[in-house]
Amino acid sequence: MSTPRTARRLRLALTSGTTIVVGGGEGEPTNLVRALRQVCCSLSAVDVVFGIHGGADWDEHDCPGTTILRFGWFGQPPRTPGSDVIVRLPYSQIPQFLAGRDIVVLAKVAPERNGLHSLSMTAEYLPAAIDGARTTLVEVDETAPWVTTTCAVAADVVEVLARTSSPLGDVTAPALGDASNPMAAIVGRTVPDGAIVQLGLGRVVDEALAGLQSRRGLRVRSGSLSTVAAQLWACGVLDTGHPAIATALFGGREVREWASQGNVLLERVEKTHGQSLVGLVGLHSINAAVQVDLAGNINTEAAGGRYVGAMGGAPDFAAAAVKSPGGQSVFVLPSTAQAHRVSRIVPRPVELTTVPASDVSIVITEWGSAQVQGLGVRDRAHALAAIAHPQFRAELLAHADRIADRNDGRP
Repeated sequence: MSTPRTARRLRLALTSGTTIVVGGGEGEPTNLVRALRQVCCSLSAVDVVFGIHGGADWDEHDCPGTTILRFGWFGQPPRTPGSDVIVRLPYSQIPQFLAGRDIVVLAKVAPERNGLHSLSMTAEYLPAAIDGARTTLVEVDETAPWVTTTCAVAADVVEVLARTSSPLGDVTAPALGDASNPMAAIVGRTVPDGAIVQLGLGRVVDEALAGLQSRRGLRVRSGSLSTVAAQLWACGVLDTGHPAIATALFGGREVREWASQGNVLLERVEKTHGQSLVGLVGLHSINAAVQVDLAGNINTEAAGGRYVGAMGGAPDFAAAAVKSPGGQSVFVLPSTAQAHRVSRIVPRPVELTTVPASDVSIVITEWGSAQVQGLGVRDRAHALAAIAHPQFRAELLAHADRIADRNDGRP
């Protein structure tokens, strides 16, 4: 729990102009965040950076002198999302965004081993922040698993402010879904044995990944991994000769036990995203979309005028997959939203373009798949309209008929 000593030490570490970088997801130091909320009322001109998996309980009224910076969010939105500043960056660019700032890092770590602390289940951009930080303050969780990593932190460069023994979110995940459901079946036919796969997050992707159960020898190169990755490993889908490479892990006991047995290599984001993906052969990225327009542009961030997601790693992996020999960039989405009242395949430009059409190979809905890579503008529009919900298909096909080829690729 947060103590007066913790709050006093935080107050001494923070000054006007400081950027506080907080570990996210399973790596969020909840006791340090509580202490921060106690002291931030006396701060001004301070930025607090939460990842897409953190800070859901933060309330703008706690800290009127601070600015909350987020790269979007996954899952539960923050309590006061309208007050946050959304920084739209793919994960590969976050270390550069943080460079040159006066940084104080708040992180959760595993107990010390041989003079090192593992960042346990969340690395992401924390190693880059720690490299440039003025101070790194940590919460040691005695129950946090030690995950094999290349970015462990030396004990003599951090200051321990709190110790806890709280379980890391003992989430009970459902079993792998039905491999014969329409989207899963298409994913199963799309990804060949021996491919390198990036596994996106979310219910829709999880259901689609069930189609991989008959595959063998897959290697994982991903940003975040959930329980589905551990389940695919247990099913014999993944190549046990190569650890799954990721920068963050999410889930309960199943994931923690799988990761702590040496089956995962936790890397900093510079080694999982961006230029680190160049040259991979057979890379298949599989991500969820919120919308796709008839030009093939993907939106993973906004719906109905509200920001509901994040850029995350999708731009990095999609761009790499379309350039990878034998690779493909795959996006899955239900054809409708709001109880079938709204089509997710839209005739006009998507609300926000997360991934441009040039970095999209295949779009999959429950009505089929559209292999759009290499198609002309008009043919791409027809292919996408054909996998829309029947309620909207005729209208979209009519719009596709009116499309004339343009240099900008827009309907």
